[in-house]
Amino acid sequence: MKAEMQIPLYQPYKAKNQLAYVTDCVESNWISSRGKYGRLFEEVFCKYTSINYATTVANGTVALHLALHVLELPKNSKVIVPSFTYIASVNAIVISGMVPIFCDCDDTNGQVTLKDIETAYDSSVSAVIIPHLYSGMSEDIEKIVLFCREKGLKIIEDCAESLGTRYKKQHSGCFGDIATFSFFGNKTITTGEGGMVASNNPELIAKAEKLKSQAVTAPGVYIHDELGFNYRLTNIQSAIGYAQFEDFEVIEKKKRKIHKRYVLGVESTKFKMLTFGRDVSHCAWLNVIIEAERGLTQKLKKKLEACGIETRPLFYPSHKMKMYEKDGFSLPKTEDFHKKGLCLPSFPGMTEEQISYVVDCIRNV
Repeated sequence: MKAEMQIPLYQPYKAKNQLAYVTDCVESNWISSRGKYGRLFEEVFCKYTSINYATTVANGTVALHLALHVLELPKNSKVIVPSFTYIASVNAIVISGMVPIFCDCDDTNGQVTLKDIETAYDSSVSAVIIPHLYSGMSEDIEKIVLFCREKGLKIIEDCAESLGTRYKKQHSGCFGDIATFSFFGNKTITTGEGGMVASNNPELIAKAEKLKSQAVTAPGVYIHDELGFNYRLTNIQSAIGYAQFEDFEVIEKKKRKIHKRYVLGVESTKFKMLTFGRDVSHCAWLNVIIEAERGLTQKLKKKLEACGIETRPLFYPSHKMKMYEKDGFSLPKTEDFHKKGLCLPSFPGMTEEQISYVVDCIRNV
């Protein structure tokens, strides 16, 4: 059977002023990390999220590494991280010379819970990474913060997928000590590659700002007084991000419409859309469909593939990957949850015809 349409999982949004701002960078010769758009991008980001301080970086993975570095955790620290996450959350811990301690997740929505963190905790743990996955957030976030404060643990919020997500009207990234964001090509706001480190602690961001530029003591002076990195974002990339933020209200509106159509479309089927609780509002970065009966996910994947619809599986458990696997160690909820769902096409430019086509294919499974 020949597919009626070919629908990709994601396509980047083309912002109204994107080309004009990039052209401005090229014509003014400000094409590397210096130029006005980095500052403008940081300012509009802070205004939108209500996080007080932020600095652009090259991508979401180096954002995590930089965040861990500026917290100055003890050498060989243990860091709790959910196994159900994109692998960068884990790799950044190891790259930083620390030890990941895997915890389980909620088997209904994939977010980490307080109980999961408590189970993984011991007195040698110094920090927790909280990934907000698929635009969601844990409804335990306030309880997790309280627990971490009581135990003296630092909190890194991995917000790579949660731009536009709020818990009780407070944006993701506002709860911990420091937060990281990604602007990869498939994110709600994109710079192609890119990221942000953000915090309400000005000292942490000042430290990150310095270290991302090889820890140089002053512009134009080749004097460096500590170990630094080249994690800078270019002016061109920042220009794209700034232009996209100008259109963010439009992007959000389109994304929420797609999510609403999916929710209504799968009613009375053997599937449901992933949700995160009444106190969590989200921008539906990627819409995730969950099976209501065991074994339907692979059947749905094959059906949508035959229809020309691209999907993506949920994250494979990190603790089951070759470099992290240990004999006898299991996390039952994580191992179960990752099999339950698929990511559906969710790009802002989806037409009504495309959305209806995806829904019809789902309903025919």
